[in-house]
Amino acid sequence: MFKRLLVFTLLLGMTTWLGAQLPPPCPSNAFPPADLCSDACIYCNFNGISSTTAGYTSQTPPGFCGTIENEQWLGFIAGAGSATFTATATNCANGDGIQVALYEACSSTPLACYGGCGGCAGTPASITSGLVIGQNYFFMIDGFAGDQCSFNISVNPPQAVAAPPIGGGGQIQGPTEICPGAENVVFTIPPINGAAVYTWNAPAGSTINGQAPPAEINATDGGNQVTVTFGSAGGQICVRAANSCYTGGQICKTIIVKPIPPTTLPPAVICFEDIPFTTAWGQDVSASGLYSVTLDSWLGCDSVVRQQVTVKPPIIKQNPPQTICIGESITVCGQEITEQGPYSVTCQSFQGCDSLVTGLLQVFNPLADILNTGTITCNTPSVTLVSGPTQGIKIWKNAAGQTIGSGNTLTVNAGGTYVLQVTAMSGTVSCTTSDTVVVGSNNALPNSTAVGGTIGCGNNNLTLNGGSTTSGVTFAWAGPNGFSSGAEDPVVNTPGSYTLTVANPANGCTSTATAVVDGNTTAPSAATTGNTLTCAATTVSIGVTSNAPTATFVWNGPNNFNASAANATVTTPGNYTVTVTNPVNNCTSTATAVVSQNITPPNSSASGGVISCVTPTVTLNGGSTTPGASFAWAGPGGFTSTAEDPTAGTAGTYTLTVQGTNGCTSTATTSLTGNTIAPNATATGGTLTCAVTSISLNGGSTTPSTTFSWSNAGGFNSPQEDPSVTAVGTYTLTVTGPNQCTATATATVDGNFAQPNASATGGTITCQSTSIVINGNSTTPGATYSWGGPGNFLNTNQNPTVTNTGTYTVTVTGPNGCTNTANATVVPDANIPNASANGGTITCLVSQIQLSGNSTTPGTNLSWRDPAGNPIAGQAPTVSAPGTYTLTVNNPSTG
Repeated sequence: MFKRLLVFTLLLGMTTWLGAQLPPPCPSNAFPPADLCSDACIYCNFNGISSTTAGYTSQTPPGFCGTIENEQWLGFIAGAGSATFTATATNCANGDGIQVALYEACSSTPLACYGGCGGCAGTPASITSGLVIGQNYFFMIDGFAGDQCSFNISVNPPQAVAAPPIGGGGQIQGPTEICPGAENVVFTIPPINGAAVYTWNAPAGSTINGQAPPAEINATDGGNQVTVTFGSAGGQICVRAANSCYTGGQICKTIIVKPIPPTTLPPAVICFEDIPFTTAWGQDVSASGLYSVTLDSWLGCDSVVRQQVTVKPPIIKQNPPQTICIGESITVCGQEITEQGPYSVTCQSFQGCDSLVTGLLQVFNPLADILNTGTITCNTPSVTLVSGPTQGIKIWKNAAGQTIGSGNTLTVNAGGTYVLQVTAMSGTVSCTTSDTVVVGSNNALPNSTAVGGTIGCGNNNLTLNGGSTTSGVTFAWAGPNGFSSGAEDPVVNTPGSYTLTVANPANGCTSTATAVVDGNTTAPSAATTGNTLTCAATTVSIGVTSNAPTATFVWNGPNNFNASAANATVTTPGNYTVTVTNPVNNCTSTATAVVSQNITPPNSSASGGVISCVTPTVTLNGGSTTPGASFAWAGPGGFTSTAEDPTAGTAGTYTLTVQGTNGCTSTATTSLTGNTIAPNATATGGTLTCAVTSISLNGGSTTPSTTFSWSNAGGFNSPQEDPSVTAVGTYTLTVTGPNQCTATATATVDGNFAQPNASATGGTITCQSTSIVINGNSTTPGATYSWGGPGNFLNTNQNPTVTNTGTYTVTVTGPNGCTNTANATVVPDANIPNASANGGTITCLVSQIQLSGNSTTPGTNLSWRDPAGNPIAGQAPTVSAPGTYTLTVNNPSTG
C-alpha cells in the first residue's frame, strides 16, 4: 500500500489534513516534507503508480465536486506547463469506480475535479489542468460512494510529474554602491527554470522584504525579486533556486556601502530688490553667507548640500530740473515722461540690479484761443474771426497749412477749417500751440424740377408738376398771357412754356426749372383680326393693333361679351367691336372683328366577320365619304387601331370613330363572333435521390374537358395527367381544349445522387488505456453514422468507444440516402516489458539467498513480493525463507 499523502505546498505554511489511518514510511522514490504535513510524501516522479482505495477513511477537502469517503493523496513537483491525469480503476467492490481532483495547497480549492458516477467502474477518471513548473501539486483519489477499487495512474506528458532540474541562473541585477542605511533597494535575477523557491542572503544588519536574512520566497510570489534595506556594512547579496527535489548553485553580487560626499551648488549673486532668496532646499535668506542643509537621498541616506549666497546693495541717482513744451516728453531708462512734476524711475545697472533715478519736470503750455465762428450763406457772404487777449506771435493758417493772415483778427468768405498758431518763450524754451475753428458754409442752391404735358381730346386742363428735395422752400410760377401762381402744382389750360422759381428762406438762395405744355387731338389707329370656331377649336382668339404705344382697349360682342385686352378669347360666333383710346390725349377709334363657325360631323360605316382556331383573324371594314377623315378602332382586350381596315382576332364588339378635318366625329359598330381561347396549362417536376427513385409529374388545367399528353427527349410519352417517372430531364405537357386549341408547360426532374465522403481513424489499446475512441468523419452536412466491428460491435455514434482490437467499418449516410464507408484499425500495444528472475536454495549452510531480477526494457521499475504477497524493498533483496517470490516489472510510459 502506498503512503497516504496530505495536501501541502513546500516551504509555505498550510493546514494539515490528518487521516484516520497512519501510513507507512515514504517509499524509496519519495520523501516527507520538512515541518509541514508530517504524514505526507512528495514524489520526484510518480509515473506508473498503482494503489487501492481500500482501508482509507474520509476527510473534508474544500471545494470538491462530490462527496469524500476514503481518499488518499499523491504529491509531485510539476515538470511541464500542463498535464492530463487519468486514473483507471479495476476490481471495484461496488462497480462504481473512483473520483479524482488536483490541488495546489492544503487549503485551496481544486484546480480540476472529476466527481465520478454510479456504475462507472469501467470509465477512466480523467482531468486536465495548467501547472507552474517546479511547484508542488497533489493528486487526490477517492472511491465513488466509498467503493473499494484498485487503480493505476497515467500522466500525459509523463514529464509533467517528474521534478525538473534547476536550470542555470543569470546575474543579479541592482546597484553596486549603496549609502549606509539605504532603504528599498531592489535586486532581481532572471527567472530560473524549475525553481519553486528562491533563498536570498544579504550582509549583516540588512533585511530582505522586511525580514532578517536568509529569506525563502516562493517563485509564484515573485521570488526572483527582493527589496533590501541596508545597515552600515557592505558584503554580498546571494540567491539560490530550489524545488522539492533539486537545489541550484548560489549566485552572488558584491555590494559596497559608503557615505554620500557633500554637494556644493554653484554660488548665487542676488540683487538687493530680489531678497529673500530661496535655496534649492527651500530656505529663504536675506544676507550674504554660506548656507547648508542635511537631506535624505532617494535611498534614505544623509546627504549634505551647501551654497554661497552674495546680496548686492541698492543704487540711487538725482537728475537736475528740466522744462519741455506740452506734447513733448523726456526718456529715462527707456521710459517716456510727459507729466509735469517730480518723477522716479527704476533702471537696471551694469551689474544687472535695480538703480533708482529721480528728478523734476516743468511743462510749458502757451495759450491760443479763437473766440468766435460763423456760417457763410447767400445772405451772409463773409465772417470775421477774433483771437483772445494772449501774449506771443499770432499766425493764421488754412486747413492746408498755408499762412493767410496775422494779428488778432481774420476775415474769411468761404467755409472751412482755420488755425490760430501762437508762439511764446519760457526762459530759454520756445513753445508753440494752436487753436482750430470750423466756419460753416450754407450757400447751396435748392434743387428744382418742373413737368408739363399735353392738352388733348375731351380734356382742356393740365396740372403742372413742380418739386424740390430741399426742405422749407417756396414756389413761384410764371407763364403765357401773364400767368403766375405760388402753388407747387398749379392747373393750366394754355399751351406754352412755364417757368418755376424755387427759393430757400434759410440761406436766401434760389433756382429755376421750365415745363412745356403741348396741344394734341389726333385719334389712334385700330386694326382687328377675326377667327373660326370648329368641333376641335371651341375657343378662339381675336385681336386688335394700334399706333398708340400706351393705348387701352374695350371689347363688346354677343351674349354681353366684354374684355379689356388687345387679344380676347371667345366661344360664340358673331361680330365683336373694340374701342381704342390713346391716354396721351384721350382720343378714341373703333373697329369690328368677325368670328364664324364650322361644326358639321363626318359620316361613318363598319362591318365585321367570324373567327376560329383555323381562321384566328379577320379584317374589319371601316369607311367614310367625308374627305380627309381619320379612323380610330376600339375593341375587346384593349384592342386599338388607326387603320381604316385593321385585322382583329378576338370575338366581341368593335367601335369605329371617324373624325373630320374640323374635329367633329361620328361612330359605327360591328361584331366578331367565334372562340380561339387556348386552355391554360401548368406542370411541376421534382428531385430523384438514392432514397427516392421515382416521382409523379404534376400536370393541370382549369379549362374544362381538356386532354393531356406528356413527352421528353428520351422518348417518354404518357396521356396521364400526373404520370410517374424514374429519369431526370425536362418533360413537356401539351393540353388540348374542346375547341382543339392547345397550350404547353414544362416540368424539370433533377437528380441528387452525390455520395457523402467518409473517413475513419483508429488507434492503439495499451496496458494503461484499455479502451479508446475511434473517430468517424464526413464533411457532408446532416450525415449519419453506423459502425460495425469485432465481437458483433454495433454503434450509431460518430465517435464510439471500443475495447477490442481489429478492423471497424463506419457507414456514412447522407441526407439524400446515398452512402459511403471507411475503415478504422485498432491495434494492441506491443511494448510489454520483458522480465527475468533468479532464486536459489536455502540449506543449513546457506541460510540466506539474494534474489536477482532484470528487464532489458528501458525505464522500467522492479518490485518484489514474498510468498505471502507482501512487498519486499529493493531490486535485489536478500531472503531467508523458502517459497515462491514474485518479480513485477512495470513500464511507466505504457502502464
